[in-house]
Amino acid sequence: MKIKKSTITKAIILLLLMAGMNFLAKLQFCNAATTTYSPSLIAELGEASTVLIYSQIDANIKVYYPNVYWEPMTTYFLVPVSVWAVGSGFFVSADGYIVTAGHVIFCFTHKDITQDLYTKYFLIETAFYNIVQDLEEAGYYFTSEELQLLWNYVMAYGEIKDSLRQIYAVLGEVRPTLTDVESKGWIARIIDVSPFYERDIALLKIEPPSNYCPVLLMGDSSTVTTGSNVYSFGFADVTVFAEELGVETLLAPSMKEGRISQKRLTSTQTPCFETSASLTYGMSGGPGLNDKGEVIGICSMGAVRQGIQVAGFNFLIESNVANSILEEANVKSKNKRGPVDEAFLQGLQYYYDKHYSAAKQKFEVCTGLFDYHWRAKALIKECNAAIARGEDVPLPSATITPLTSSITLGQSVSLTSSVSGGASPYTYQWYVNGTAISGATSSSWTFTPTSSGTYEIYLNVTDADGYTAKSGSAIVNVLQAQGPTLGDVWVIILVLIVAVGAVAAFAILLITRKKMPPSATNV
Repeated sequence: MKIKKSTITKAIILLLLMAGMNFLAKLQFCNAATTTYSPSLIAELGEASTVLIYSQIDANIKVYYPNVYWEPMTTYFLVPVSVWAVGSGFFVSADGYIVTAGHVIFCFTHKDITQDLYTKYFLIETAFYNIVQDLEEAGYYFTSEELQLLWNYVMAYGEIKDSLRQIYAVLGEVRPTLTDVESKGWIARIIDVSPFYERDIALLKIEPPSNYCPVLLMGDSSTVTTGSNVYSFGFADVTVFAEELGVETLLAPSMKEGRISQKRLTSTQTPCFETSASLTYGMSGGPGLNDKGEVIGICSMGAVRQGIQVAGFNFLIESNVANSILEEANVKSKNKRGPVDEAFLQGLQYYYDKHYSAAKQKFEVCTGLFDYHWRAKALIKECNAAIARGEDVPLPSATITPLTSSITLGQSVSLTSSVSGGASPYTYQWYVNGTAISGATSSSWTFTPTSSGTYEIYLNVTDADGYTAKSGSAIVNVLQAQGPTLGDVWVIILVLIVAVGAVAAFAILLITRKKMPPSATNV
C-alpha cells in the first residue's frame, strides 16, 4: 500500500478537530495513535508488533436544496466526502488479529458508523466545507451571516446517503520513492468493536501471507500496582508528520516510558490506568507494556483543559478489558508466542552480548517466516556491519576426546575437553547417560565404571555470560573381565586326569618294585 504524506496530513486535521470537541468531556484522544526485560529489549518487542492503523470513510451526503426561507425542498444534491483517522494497534495472534482503540475506527457512540453521532457530525461538517469551497471556486463568496445560515442548514438537514469504511494495518520497511512511502499494508476487517463510550476497544483481522505475525502477550492488569513501570508505543503525529524528519523513519513507532500513577474508571465505568507516560495524537490503540513485555493497557486518551493538553496525565484502558473481548471472539487462546517471537527474543539476547553471527541466524529465521519483520531486517544489517568490523564474539563450543573407547571392567578412561568462543571463565559439568556426575566439574575427567555396559558421556560448558555449549557424545564400551571357558575347563580336567594317571602309574611302579624278591647271586 502507498500512503501519501499529504493524505495523512489531512487525517491528522480530523484528529485535531476530535480533540477540541466537547464530547470528550474534557479528555482528548491519544489518537491513533516470570522474566523482566531491559527497556531496550522491551522497545524491540513493542516496535516489532505495533502497527499503524489508517481508517478512512468515503460517503455521499444528501443535502436538500433550500427555499428562500432556508427550508428543505424535495430535490437534493450529493456531496462526496472523505474523512481519515490515524492510530496504532498491535498483533495479539500469529494469524493476524490486531487490537486497537474503538475511536480509531470511528466508533465513538455506536458500532454502526452511520448511527454514530460523532462520525455523522464529522462527515456532514466535511460536506459543509466542500460546498463552501466549490462555491468559492465558482466565484461566490459568503458573508459571515450567510456562512452561519449555510452551516446551520447543512448540519440540520444533511443526511448520510451511503458510506464505505476502509481500514488498513501498516507495518514494515519504509522506502522513499519521490513523495510517496511504500510500506507493507493489509486491509483489515472488524471482528468486534466496543465504542469509545463503552470499552473503547476494537479487534481487527488481517490476512497475512504467513501465520507468523510478531505477537505481544496480553498481561493481567489486575496485578498491576501504582508505581509500576509502563512503556507505551504508538505512531505519534509529532514524529510521523514532522517535515523535519526523514521519511525513512515514518513507520517507526515511538516508545514513551512512565509509571502507573493510579487506577481509575472512565465516565462509563471502564477500568483504566492513569500514567505519567506521555501519550499524544496518533498513539491511541497502541500497547502499554510492563517490565515483562506484556500488554497491561491500551493507549486511549489524555487530559485536556480549556483546549490545552495537560502533560503527565494520560490514560490506558486496562488489558483485562481487551482480554474480555478476545475471549468473546474466541481469540484469547491464540495469544501466545510462536517461532518468530522465540527466535527474535533469542536473537536479541545474542545481539546484546555481541554474538552477532548467532544473532543474525536467529533474525534470519524471523524474516524467513515473516517477511515484514522490519526490526529483524534492520538488526541483520547491524549484525553484518559489526561482523565486518571484527566485533563478533562466537558462541562457546566444546569438544571432548576420545569419542569412542572400549575398556574392561576395572579399567578407566580419561577424557579431555577443548573449548572455544564465549566469554571466560568457563564452568564445566560432565554427564553420563544424561545424569550430571557430582564433582565432575573440571575440563578433564577420568571415568571408572563399576559395571559393564555402554555409556554415553558428554560435557556442558557454560561461559561467563551464561551461554551453555554441549559437546558431542563419547561412547565407552565396558567389557566384563573374562574367566575360563568350558573348553578350558575340560582341557584342565583332561590334564588333571592325565597327570593323576601318570602319578598313579608311577606310584604303582614303585610299589611293585618294592615287593619284588631280591635276585639270586652265584655261588
